[in-house]
Amino acid sequence: MSERNLDEKFPNSFLREVACELRFPPLLVIENKIPEFQEKIRDTLPTYTLSTGIPISSGTPSYPSMFNEWIFSSGDVALELKIMINRFALACKAHEGFESFLKAFMQFFKPFYKLYKVDSYDRVGLRYVNIIPLEPKEDPIEEILRLFNPIPDTKLIEKRRPFSYELDFRWNEDPYKITVKNGLKKSKDGKTHFYLLDIDAYKPTKTEHSKGNLETIIRELHDLVLQEFHNGLKDPFREILRAKKTTEEK
Repeated sequence: MSERNLDEKFPNSFLREVACELRFPPLLVIENKIPEFQEKIRDTLPTYTLSTGIPISSGTPSYPSMFNEWIFSSGDVALELKIMINRFALACKAHEGFESFLKAFMQFFKPFYKLYKVDSYDRVGLRYVNIIPLEPKEDPIEEILRLFNPIPDTKLIEKRRPFSYELDFRWNEDPYKITVKNGLKKSKDGKTHFYLLDIDAYKPTKTEHSKGNLETIIRELHDLVLQEFHNGLKDPFREILRAKKTTEEK
C-alpha cells in the first residue's frame, strides 16, 4: 500500500453530502424568534418550509413546538439548514472543501447564537456521505473488494454474494464516537450498483460554548472522518480519485 497523504486534494470526488449538527438543551424561545432569524439569513437561504411532527402520546403533556422543524434552503437546495428547539444542523450537497463548509456553518450559526444565546452543547457531530457508482461490467462484490476495505468479513461476503447490504460499525474514540456505514445499493432501474461509504463522528459530552472551542471540535471531527475515509480505501480507488475528470458527475 502506498503512503497516505490525508491532506491530498483529489480531482475526483464522490462526496454527496456533508452535514454538521449541534444539539443543545431545549429552548422554547426559538419558535418565537424564527421570523427574526429568517431575516438575517434570507439572502443566502431564501426558501422556507415548516415540518410539523406528530407527537406520540406517552401519557404526559408536550409542547407542539417540540416537534417542529424549521427548514431554510438555497434556491438549488445545495445548502439546507434545519432547526428544532434542541438542534441546529447544516447539510451541504455541493461540497467545495472543508474550510468552505466550516465558514458557511459559522456564518449561519453566528446570528443564531446572538438571538438564542446557546451556552452549551450536548453533542457536536459531523457526517460525510459518499455514494460511489461501481463499474457496470464488473461483478459488484469483486469491484468492492478490489477498491475498498469493506466492514463485513470478506470471506462472508464472498461466500454469500449479497445483492444488497448496509452495515453500521460503531466505536468510541475518547472523547468521540464514530460510526462507519457501508453498503451495496442498486439504482431504481437496477442497472447501476453503488457503494455507500457514510462516516459520522460526534462529541456527546457537555461542551461550554465559545466560537474557538466550537471550531476546534468541528476540525477535530473532520480529521477523524478523513482518517476513516482513507482507512476504507485501497490504492486502486485512490488512483480513481486522482484521475482528472473527463465528464461532469451527475
